[in-house]
Amino acid sequence: QQQQQQQQQQQQEVEDDEDVPELVEDVIELLLSALSDGDTVVRWAAAKGVGRITNRLPRDFGDQVLESLLDRCFSFRATDRAWHGGCLALAELARRGLLLPDRLQLVVPLVCQALHFERVSGNYVVGQHVRDAACYVCWAFARAYAPEVLNPHVQSLATTLIQTAVYDREINVRRAASAALQEHVGRQGTLPDGIEVVTTADYWSLSSRRHAYLVVAPHIAGLSDYRRGLLDCLVDRKLCHQDLQVRLLAAQGLAKLAEGASSETLDHINGFILPKLTTRALEGALPADELADGTASSGPVQLRHGAVVALAALTTILQETVAVENQNTIRNLVPSLEKARAYRGRGGEVIRQAACELLAQVAGAGSWTFKDATCARYMQTIEECARHATDSIKVAAVDALAVLVRQRCKPDLCNKSLDACLHGLQATDETIAARRGFVLSLGAFTPLLLGERLIEVLGVLCQEARGSALPGGKEQEDPQTRQYAVLSLSRLLLGAEVDATTLNLAVEALEAAMQDYATDRRGDVGSWVREVATEAIVALLDAQQRGQPPFLQDTNVSTRLVALVLQQGVEKIDRLRDRAYGLLRRLIRGGTRAPAFIMEVAYQRICRGVSYDCCPLEHEGQVTNASPCSAWPPAQLEALSLAFQGRVAAVVCPNAAQQASPKQDPGKDKLMTATSNNRSNPNIFDALAQLLHCKEYRPALILGFVTSAGGVTEHTSKAAQRALLHQLREAGDKEDGGKSELATEVGSEILRIFERIGVRDQDPEAKRLLTPLLNIAGLLLANGVFPPMLAPPLLNCTNKAVCKSGDIARLKASVAVFIGLLKWPGHLRRKTLSTLLQLLGCSFPVVRQATAQAFYIRLLEEDEGGLELSQEVVSAAESAADRPFDPPRRADNSTAEPGCEETKEAKSALAGEALAETLDLLSATPWSTDSQEVLIEALGRVHVHLGIAMPADGYSTLAPKKTVEPRQRKPEYAALVRENHY
Repeated sequence: QQQQQQQQQQQQEVEDDEDVPELVEDVIELLLSALSDGDTVVRWAAAKGVGRITNRLPRDFGDQVLESLLDRCFSFRATDRAWHGGCLALAELARRGLLLPDRLQLVVPLVCQALHFERVSGNYVVGQHVRDAACYVCWAFARAYAPEVLNPHVQSLATTLIQTAVYDREINVRRAASAALQEHVGRQGTLPDGIEVVTTADYWSLSSRRHAYLVVAPHIAGLSDYRRGLLDCLVDRKLCHQDLQVRLLAAQGLAKLAEGASSETLDHINGFILPKLTTRALEGALPADELADGTASSGPVQLRHGAVVALAALTTILQETVAVENQNTIRNLVPSLEKARAYRGRGGEVIRQAACELLAQVAGAGSWTFKDATCARYMQTIEECARHATDSIKVAAVDALAVLVRQRCKPDLCNKSLDACLHGLQATDETIAARRGFVLSLGAFTPLLLGERLIEVLGVLCQEARGSALPGGKEQEDPQTRQYAVLSLSRLLLGAEVDATTLNLAVEALEAAMQDYATDRRGDVGSWVREVATEAIVALLDAQQRGQPPFLQDTNVSTRLVALVLQQGVEKIDRLRDRAYGLLRRLIRGGTRAPAFIMEVAYQRICRGVSYDCCPLEHEGQVTNASPCSAWPPAQLEALSLAFQGRVAAVVCPNAAQQASPKQDPGKDKLMTATSNNRSNPNIFDALAQLLHCKEYRPALILGFVTSAGGVTEHTSKAAQRALLHQLREAGDKEDGGKSELATEVGSEILRIFERIGVRDQDPEAKRLLTPLLNIAGLLLANGVFPPMLAPPLLNCTNKAVCKSGDIARLKASVAVFIGLLKWPGHLRRKTLSTLLQLLGCSFPVVRQATAQAFYIRLLEEDEGGLELSQEVVSAAESAADRPFDPPRRADNSTAEPGCEETKEAKSALAGEALAETLDLLSATPWSTDSQEVLIEALGRVHVHLGIAMPADGYSTLAPKKTVEPRQRKPEYAALVRENHY
């Protein structure tokens, strides 16, 4: 052994005596400079080059390379590119055994800084690649050194790696830190509770940032001495982060770590963390000695916001364990923030929202002392925030108001706040944002707090839910205000015993909300109101079957409300359809076994974005002994139960990962949730189409099927059409001769919808329903399930719908109706042909093209006898009617429509050469052309073959146009100047 040592010393002396060529020094200088290059590939190649060359250098010269590397890449002024290149080079040196153990004392602290490296650059943070490379360095350490060599540095490396694994913002860094931990546990075996740590913080459990913060980190905190390090990481680094979501998660994670903590940890929180957070919230800055290494300081907004939300979260958990001096400081923090004008400037909105959340938590801490003056001061802040334009601030203010009026305020202060809300809603010059806050604030009260004023508040909310007779007129109409009004109305109504007049007024307001189809540039904004009204109706009906107030008048009211929800269950919006079906299934099939549906879940969905499961398991919960009231059950309960017996509209709760085990894979749950929520379920149409046989629900269902089956969304319309046609055909097969009573009722209801809505293009109901109505009528005619006796009134309704209309979609949809009505010969066919030819000469090219194509296909279906054109033939449609079809007559007692007179030599049939030439005209004529001569010639020949006279008026291309005299323009100023020679 002595001889071997002497030989090694001699060899080392020989190596030290060797001179390194200057060319190698130049190459090393280039490689060290390339470690800071802007391209990742260059830095990675330079790091490998440094490792390979250092492997061939003498020990002293290699040590000099390491010193130069640390000075260049790991200084305070070094860029993120230099830190990244330096970490890659350190990893290469460690992998090759070139990083000597005596240098670990200098290198390990730098690597720990790199694991937390973040730099604020503009409005984003850089450093993800640096942290990922630092995890690579730690992985290389575990493979390069013996356990006894690395043992002095295990505690610092383990603590920093665990912090990075559970609290890093990026998923790839969290997984890289987890891989480094696994390597240390497997090769070193000196990590405290290493097996438990790596099995808890594995690849899948760290995939969700929320799961890592709120589930994995608290589980690891209970092992060994990791809790203190995790607390310090959250306070010093994550609560100051640039990302808002990271700060919010850090506050929740801090509360999770404080939950069930030991007395030593509570002393640390009371003596160090809470004073530090209150000071940071007031000053909005970090002292230089508190700035974490490797992390650039955030702005005052981020610092204040992180401190305030952390104080709110800790107040919720600690309650009475907070020291008295800390209680006083936290209680006075919000007025101090307002005095410091922390709400002003850019980013003040998040401070205002966090302040409202802190107010709610302080007011909810029952063990804390609370003066009336403090309550009044808090109420001023809440009223100011409720008027804010930001929705999240309004919601936070309303939550704080609910806690304050229910636990802290005296009756006179509650009445004062209520008067402020009602006065704001009655003002004519109030902003829409403020009105939203006032309406939402009314729902924060309870019927017990309102007392005799409950009727007044319910009346105001009913008026706001209708959106009519507003103090400021149409300028104050707002769909979100109506949504909040329905939400607040239902929150106050459920559980309150009110008189029949007030209850009927509230039910009428809910029915009006279910008919809210307002649209603007954002789309169908009325769907927001209909969705919350659906939830309110289901909650009201659920109270009826449990025998809880308010008590509806009779079963007719319940039946009417169920019909409105069923209409939403078959309409075209997937979200509403799934919601309506799921809630009705919960109501009908779950009964009293399912948990009671309360409006608090609707409030959380609207204001917080928290989803819920519409369809819990049928046998979940226990059967209650409560007897239903007189308004329950609605009509046809057995048919409803049969329709809802299948679970076809499951909605997965996205927050299920929060209650999951730390070892569970939350990524799979999120993937399944996104897939189930983004895919429409066509089985809902098949399930609810069975209720078309129930006369109580048929009108509402048909109106819903009109918008879905006649809509333009392909996957929705196909599923709705298939379900509707299946029911009509099945009913026709069961009855004698294939004459379906259901088809007659459906057709009659379609005609009633035609008569109920207007026909003007500017009418909102006409724009929403007329085109789908024409589509659904054409569908029933094409499939042979439309009753013949209803064909003449359908023609009249269609003529009214398209007469003087400039809606291209409506005109194109009417073509299928006219083509379908050609199946019945006689006067009905000739009248239909005359209108069809008007569309063939329409001024819109796309309408002409669609009409020619559809008419051509219809004529191809005729046999050798051709198309019968005689009026003497009595069609099935005319003979099946209760009275002969009598077309409207003109003043000269003629039966032909104006502009659609018959020729003196009317044709008896279109067959033979006339049919062939008509087909050639329809197929060869360019109907989309702008040439009037070509269109007039083709249309004239078609009219001759069909025996129909040219139109005398109307919107056809052939109709004579009125001469329009040119308008005399007023003389312009330039012309006057020229005339007067100026």
